[in-house]
Amino acid sequence: MDAVDDLGMDPAGGEPIESALSAAYETGTLIVFPPGDYRVEKEGVIHGDKDRFGMAGLGDDPKNVTFHFPKAAEGGTGYWFLRNQGGSEVLFKNFSIELTDDHDTAVSIMNEGDDELWCVDLEWLGFIPRQASSPGQLLRMQAKTLYGVATARRITIGKYGSAQGGHSSSTGTSPGYTFIRNEPDHIGEFRLEDSHLEQCGHNTMRSSNNDGVVTVKNCFIKNADISGLRFNGGDHPEKTSLIENCHFLVDHRELNDTGGTAPHHAMGGVFADSRVGNAGLVVRNCDFEWKHILQETIDNDGSLWGIIRVPESNQSNPGGITIEDCRIFNDTICPNIWINGVSTNKDNQLPDRPWEVDIDNVHCTTYKNRSQQGDWIFYIGVRRSNSNITNSCIYALEGEMDGMLVEGCDDVLVEDCNIAVSGEKVIFENSTGSVNGITSNETCTLPGKEGE
Repeated sequence: MDAVDDLGMDPAGGEPIESALSAAYETGTLIVFPPGDYRVEKEGVIHGDKDRFGMAGLGDDPKNVTFHFPKAAEGGTGYWFLRNQGGSEVLFKNFSIELTDDHDTAVSIMNEGDDELWCVDLEWLGFIPRQASSPGQLLRMQAKTLYGVATARRITIGKYGSAQGGHSSSTGTSPGYTFIRNEPDHIGEFRLEDSHLEQCGHNTMRSSNNDGVVTVKNCFIKNADISGLRFNGGDHPEKTSLIENCHFLVDHRELNDTGGTAPHHAMGGVFADSRVGNAGLVVRNCDFEWKHILQETIDNDGSLWGIIRVPESNQSNPGGITIEDCRIFNDTICPNIWINGVSTNKDNQLPDRPWEVDIDNVHCTTYKNRSQQGDWIFYIGVRRSNSNITNSCIYALEGEMDGMLVEGCDDVLVEDCNIAVSGEKVIFENSTGSVNGITSNETCTLPGKEGE
């Protein structure tokens, strides 16, 4: 159905479209939108669980078809535009959402259900406000069946600025806005592909309190504050979570509009945490570049959690992780690879096994003479016995930086690594293992991907 010719919608934005759009919301319907600026005044225009429903713009670019809401009231909670909460074969494609530059308006989309859920070629325009002014996330997707898949492809968010401010646990105030999220009902696979996600003031993509898996490929994530990607391995009978061919960049000299706020954490990389003790996350062939962090961010409590971090807290107790074929360039004092030890959570439960860490062909270069959390490049904490660090490279000749610190682990293998550091190459503290084939005469491979 053509939104203009068949449904009488106004592509010039003079008349609101929600009545016509709601009336056309039926199973087996695809509504196509000619280029235009479509006005929406009420939230929840699409709200239900229809199968085989879709909305697609007909322009050559997502910006050719735009949906805009009225300016939100200051202190309001924004708008849910589309809320698909079930069914299969649901498509939202090739349009943009106008948030304006008023620093208050937030518009969100939900697409969750059984299988074949698609959000493709979507872009959010304008300034992204604080989380307190929003429904919680801009895009919420999840597969509610074990073998279901929800896919977000070519999503663009954050190019026009966003609020920062830090996590409320550190600041006592509202943080920025989560871009993409999976909720507790997610048990299948969520795929995030070929996307540009910039300057998120919260978690750029988070999957929490669920056993679903997440696959992220070919994404560019820039200047995220609380996390770039935040999830762990999931608990699926055939799949595990994967981050592959992604480029992470933190450079606060290239911030867009922040609305008078500032980054608080500068943790724009991988944070292996979902509040469920799953194991098995794989990070493969990714580039991490930490070029510049504001001094006021460095001085904050709770900042610089690590470029790749496996945390340990009463709510988060991840199992093992694999990091392979990755490159890190770090010209800041943010920790590089920080793998905390294994512990029980608030319910006195240990995480899923395996607990070990496998690091292979990971190259890390830093020119700083210290690190915020400890003067080491790689850290592996207690109970992660049988971990392996192989075919990797560390270059850190300033200050007194140690290459690797392993605490409270047995049977750890460090083999065929080039470790050019000013301090100790490998430290086993209350640990046992083997160190073989270590050299120290080479520089490391630097990140080589181009940002978008």
